[in-house]
Order: sequence, then C-alpha cells, then structure tokens
Amino acid sequence: MYEVTRTCINIRYYCDTCAKSSMKQAMKRIEKMEGNNEEIIKKIEKIEENNDEIIKKIESLHKSTTAGIDTIKLIIAENESKQTLLDNSEKKLCTEINNLKSELNKTFASVAGSEVKKSVDSINLEIKNVSKTINSVVESKERETNMIVFRLKGGDAEKTKTEVDFNRTDNFGGKGSNINAKLKVTEVHLRIAYTNVDTIMN
Repeated sequence: MYEVTRTCINIRYYCDTCAKSSMKQAMKRIEKMEGNNEEIIKKIEKIEENNDEIIKKIESLHKSTTAGIDTIKLIIAENESKQTLLDNSEKKLCTEINNLKSELNKTFASVAGSEVKKSVDSINLEIKNVSKTINSVVESKERETNMIVFRLKGGDAEKTKTEVDFNRTDNFGGKGSNINAKLKVTEVHLRIAYTNVDTIMN
C-alpha cells in the first residue's frame, strides 16, 4: 500500500482512525460554515431590509424631486408668461409714448401756429392803427398848411385867381363870397377848397 501511495500521488490512504478524525473535523467545519451561513443570511436579510428602506427613501426622494421639478417647470412657465406680458406691455408703452410725442408735436405746432397767427394779426392791427394815425397826422398837417395858405396875403392877381376858382364850385354859398367867409364852411367844403388851393399853388 505504501508503494502504491508513493508512486501514485493522487491516491491517499487514510486509516479508520484518521478517516473518522478527518470526518469529525469536516463536520465541525460544515457546522461552523452553516452557522456562518445563518449569520450571513441574517446579514443579507438585514441588508435586504435596509435595501427596502433605501428603496423607499429613493422613491420618496424621487417623488419629491419630481414634484420640485414640476414646480420649477410651472414657475418657469409663469415667468415666461410674465416676460411675454412685460414685453407686450413694453411694446404698448413704447407705442403710447410715440403716439404721445406725435400728439405733443402736433399740439405744439398747432399752438405755435395759432400764437403766431395771433401775433401777426395783432401786428397787422397795430400797423393799421399806426397807418391811420399817420394818415390822420398827415391830413391834419395838410389842413394846417392849407389854412395857413388861406391866411397869406397875396397880390391882386393871385387873389383874383383864387376867387375865380372858388366861384367855380356851387358848394361855397354862391358867387361873390369872399375868402374869409369861405373859411367857415364845413369840412367837406374845405377839402374841395384845399384841392383848389393846391391846384392854384401848383
């Protein structure tokens, strides 16, 4: 037997005592392994329980995260809506400002034109009044000049010519009236007389 085990390495020989002893040790190891297996199983079960709790926490976190994401999406949508509303309000405000500027320009031009027209009308009225005043002054000066001319003592030839011109009009009380009497006639008569005097002087 010795020779066989020596030459065949894969063959081992155990006596009954060694076999029993080895069997006992093997059984102890198996029992120990079974005990360890039970502990391992308990640990695995505990890990599984922990995994269930972790899964529940993950699911809860997922739900809360999903709800938060949905809330964020709603907030973003509301902000986009508000932004659109603000953009529309800004465009409307710009349009109203441009319209107001246009109206102000039109109003200013209208008011300025009206004021300029009033000023022009006032100036024209003042010019008319000044022209009337100047014409009145000129007319008064002409009357004064003609009255002074009436009071001048001229020669017999001039006196005769003046009387002849006065006698040509029927508005001076008839023929034969002298110059002093004719100076007392109405203003209309004096204007005719002035014209005649100017003709005489020319």
